[in-house]
Amino acid sequence: MSNFRIIPKIEVKQFNLVKGYKLEGLRVLGSPLLFIQEYERFLADEILVEDVMASILDSLVEQKLIKDIVKNTSVALTAGGGIKNIRDVDKIFSAGAERVILCSAAIKKSNLIRKIYEKYGSQSVAVKLEIYSKNDEIEYFTFCNGREIFKCNTYEWIKNLIDLGVGEIYVNFIDDDGTGKSVNAKLFEILRHKIDVPIIYSGGISSLKDIKLIENIGGDGVAIASALHYNLLPNIFDYKVKNKFFSRKNLNEDIGNYEWILNGYGEDRTSMVPILSLKEIKKNILTGRNQ
Repeated sequence: MSNFRIIPKIEVKQFNLVKGYKLEGLRVLGSPLLFIQEYERFLADEILVEDVMASILDSLVEQKLIKDIVKNTSVALTAGGGIKNIRDVDKIFSAGAERVILCSAAIKKSNLIRKIYEKYGSQSVAVKLEIYSKNDEIEYFTFCNGREIFKCNTYEWIKNLIDLGVGEIYVNFIDDDGTGKSVNAKLFEILRHKIDVPIIYSGGISSLKDIKLIENIGGDGVAIASALHYNLLPNIFDYKVKNKFFSRKNLNEDIGNYEWILNGYGEDRTSMVPILSLKEIKKNILTGRNQ
């Protein structure tokens, strides 16, 4: 059974699901919870929720939204948006998320990665790379949802993120974001060979063929927004089962929001934090719920 993941990407502005085109022109689509419940019904492996305006507005992804998602679904949740310090991280985990994702903070306050790693383990922190590319090379990164430019020695900087304790990296190709024009396979393959932690593709996915291409390159999953929200991939979850991507065996089994860690997604490769064995964690959870 492949651990390749199909991850609905839920971009929000406070309590509204939004979607843009190359990170611009955000359009309100409705309640994120309604979309998430539908994706759970069709065996989504994980949900990524990110408040894409939080850093710009100097706010934090809504804890109430995270709590509502956790209360009403059993899919593992990664959340981010506006994180500035370890107190923000504590709030997001207390609300029920299993992992935080950083973008602006990874650039402006990269030592926060080390603090998260030391307190929670590398499996608990991911970084999103907003990439502008040219001729199959990274031209520069952005942050604040594309508003700010960050130039650096690309691969030295990524190596530094991993050394600080990042457990997983999401790459968001801005030129393709929201376009549905297919994927930047060449550059993603280069990144895959240079990054030795799990790596997730995002941007421009429009077909099942695109998803299979990312898997064949060696990606660990795809984070999809527009193609799911607008129902452009009606057979995606049949395809998922057919190709034996991981999915929950029993939709009615209440294992809570521990799906991500129980199934070893993005295995913690570097953390010095003592981690109980997954079998013991699962045993304790299920025992407690049966009492």
